[in-house]
Amino acid sequence: MSPLKKRLYFVAARYFRFWAKIQLKRWRPKVFVITGSSGKTTMLHLAEAQLGSKARYSHKANSSFGVPFDILGLSRKELKRTEWLSLISKAPFKAFKGIHKQSIYVVEVDCDRPGEGKFLAELLRPNGVIWLSSTQTHAMNFDKLVKSGKFNNVEQAIAFEYGHILRATSELSILNRDNPDITKQSEPGLGPKENILVSSKNIVSYRPGLESTIFTHEGNFKQLPKEFTIPSLVPEEAGLSALATLILCFNLNFKFDKDFKNFLPPPGRSSVFKGIKNTTLIDGTYNASLDAAEAILNMFASLDVPKKWVVISDVLEQGESEQKVHQQLARDIAKYKFDKIIVMGPRCKKFCSPVLTQLKVEHTAVKTPREVLDILESELTGGETILFKGTRFLEGVIEHLLKDKADAAKLCRREAVWVKRRRAWGL
Repeated sequence: MSPLKKRLYFVAARYFRFWAKIQLKRWRPKVFVITGSSGKTTMLHLAEAQLGSKARYSHKANSSFGVPFDILGLSRKELKRTEWLSLISKAPFKAFKGIHKQSIYVVEVDCDRPGEGKFLAELLRPNGVIWLSSTQTHAMNFDKLVKSGKFNNVEQAIAFEYGHILRATSELSILNRDNPDITKQSEPGLGPKENILVSSKNIVSYRPGLESTIFTHEGNFKQLPKEFTIPSLVPEEAGLSALATLILCFNLNFKFDKDFKNFLPPPGRSSVFKGIKNTTLIDGTYNASLDAAEAILNMFASLDVPKKWVVISDVLEQGESEQKVHQQLARDIAKYKFDKIIVMGPRCKKFCSPVLTQLKVEHTAVKTPREVLDILESELTGGETILFKGTRFLEGVIEHLLKDKADAAKLCRREAVWVKRRRAWGL
């Protein structure tokens, strides 16, 4: 984003927030925020599987523009600049149009930049918040705060921004007690009346499969089923999200389904597809944070499948931590015995590959997604299970390897602007 766009970001967003506040006051739902560095969208879908049509969900909207758009019923369909005039003119009319019928609003909130958590907290004033992760994502936007001496590191700066949501919440929070950056954001006299703490230690059994994942939990949640199932392949961390969702349902006096039968995985988060040559494709191409990469690598290593291939790309927006993050990514990859490893992107080639070489891990390092596709098309023999993790147009590689080309509609970044960019890379 250019310096001018950064300066104007909240100026423009305030216009839409103004009208969204009017609609929200007329609507008056109970607002429950799902926030944190990773796993938010999967949890939004877990909540939808339980609450169904009784709630509205902020699908594809989690930013200072996206959330007001969702409240107003606006959307950017083609991601073109020409859409903005239409959005600006429609906003006042949408503020006073018919209100949404649902009495509950489940909204995903991200904090990509300083000020975003506070901006959205002032709009939403949540009744409840679920916050399970806070790690180094979009770190480049928080480097200045660390340099100024306001925070010791970017993790603290990012957690403080998410903390605005917690401090604006009135009734209930469900927080990850394992993360001190999260628990430190609670302030006496501020925040919800009730805080429920969950931990990864509550999840005592994790059994992933290509079609479903089974979890067992223990702890102080005896009112919940001891075992529950997500009908999809998900990382172990999703068990805590599912547990938090069931806790939310219990507190809302909703009946819950321990099998999450209505769960549909969001695009690019461990979706499984059949590929050419009897291959299995695992699509993790939505994002590329270090935390998310570590989770999905552990998931893949835990799967009982033959011929495991991994394609992993750059972790973006890491700022001054870029080298350290990619070196750690290499060490994470090296923990497991994968049959083939491809690292892709200039950062992976510069920082990941030397560490893998030093650790004597056989791998291939390339810069572009087209090179990845060429390698796979020439070296696949049949029966491989291939994990794709990261952005940089890897969804375009998967698209070329799908057995059923209609499955391309289930991949992420389907808008015309992304199609054009993938074509520029030869995909």
